[in-house]
Amino acid sequence: VDALNKVAGDNHVIIFNEDHVHAHIGLNIKAFAETGFPYCSSAEDLFYRQTANGVDCSVVFPITPELFFDIPHYAKTGKLVPALNPLSKAPYAQENRMLLYDVFRFCPERASHFLPFVSVDPGRMIQEQLASLRELEEEFPIYGLKISPVACQTFAQQPAGSANSEQPAW
Repeated sequence: VDALNKVAGDNHVIIFNEDHVHAHIGLNIKAFAETGFPYCSSAEDLFYRQTANGVDCSVVFPITPELFFDIPHYAKTGKLVPALNPLSKAPYAQENRMLLYDVFRFCPERASHFLPFVSVDPGRMIQEQLASLRELEEEFPIYGLKISPVACQTFAQQPAGSANSEQPAW
C-alpha cells in the first residue's frame, strides 16, 4: 500500500490498468473439473509467489462467480445458467466474502500486501449483490469494484442507470 500511495501522491486516487497489477484469489471449479491449471489461489500462496517475484502490493479479485450458477452444466458446456438452489445467494456474493476472509481473516499478517476489489455481475440480481456488498463493507475494507460482464456471461443491452434502464448505476 505504501508503494501505491507514493505513486498516488496527495490525491490518493489510483487508476489501475488491470492487465498489470491484478491477481485472483479463489477457486475456478470449471478449471478444476477439466484438470486445468491454475485452478485456485489463496492469499498466502499468492503472497509468496508475488514476493518471490518482487511484487510489493497488488489488487486482487475473486476468480469466478461459479457458486451462483449450475456448476455441472457450466463444467460440461461452458455456459453459465443460474442454479435452482445456488451455493451463493447472488453472483459473486460468496466469492467476494471468501476473498475478504482469505485476505483479512485467514492471513491478516499478509493483508497489507493486497488491495481487495469485489466483483459484480452487472446483469443479474443487482439489488441482492448491493445488499451483500453493504454487509461486507461493514466488516472489511473494500478498495474497489470490478464490473465483470465477461466472466458472468452477461450481455448488457443498456448501460445500468441510463434513462431507459431499470437497473441502478453501480
